[in-house]
Amino acid sequence: MKKISSSAIALSLLIYIIEVSLFNDIRFLIYNLLITLAVFALYNFRFIEAVRSSKIPVLFSAFMVFFAYSLNTDFGYQKYVIIFLKSLQAILIVSTFNTMFSFARVITGFKKIGLLSVLADMVFLTYRYFDVISKELESMEKALISKGFKRGRGFWDLNTMKILGYLVGSLFVRSAERSERVYNAMLSRGYNGKLVLKEEESLLVSNIIFTAGILIPPAILLFIEKVY
Repeated sequence: MKKISSSAIALSLLIYIIEVSLFNDIRFLIYNLLITLAVFALYNFRFIEAVRSSKIPVLFSAFMVFFAYSLNTDFGYQKYVIIFLKSLQAILIVSTFNTMFSFARVITGFKKIGLLSVLADMVFLTYRYFDVISKELESMEKALISKGFKRGRGFWDLNTMKILGYLVGSLFVRSAERSERVYNAMLSRGYNGKLVLKEEESLLVSNIIFTAGILIPPAILLFIEKVY
């Protein structure tokens, strides 16, 4: 999938989610889900990995829909099922694209189609440094254990909460200091407020085929639903 442009990726993702949000019939949502699964499986050899990585968001979505239904049952269960199916398909396409393309390419695509540049850069940098922060937290935890720290009988143990409070505070301080160092390093390399993400050349035919394969099936189903 290296021959697909970032703008085609972003447009396909955005328009597909909009198309799915317009469905109002459970049957057509199920048809679209089955077709989407087939298309994704053809496009992505790591499709099973994408499905596995979407388990937690799907479970969270199911819980939130069930919770909303338990609070208000006047609308009937069908509307809540529709909401869940829409969120399920949105989660699947995001998860699948995440295994097919790099996060940088998706962000580049959103910048090309007009997403606010500052917002796109913030999202990219936040995603980029999630791993750095997690490793920093892991090293701090190892340092605590090496100094003899042991958790109490429960999370609410006073000593445990006190130590973990120090840990979180120290992490915030280290994150602020690291952000200053990173920003200064970016300035020294010519950063002027805009991130420049390089992109490989792509074939127009590949972009058209990819975009059509993602967007045409739900568009046809949506047309049939609205007409009939």
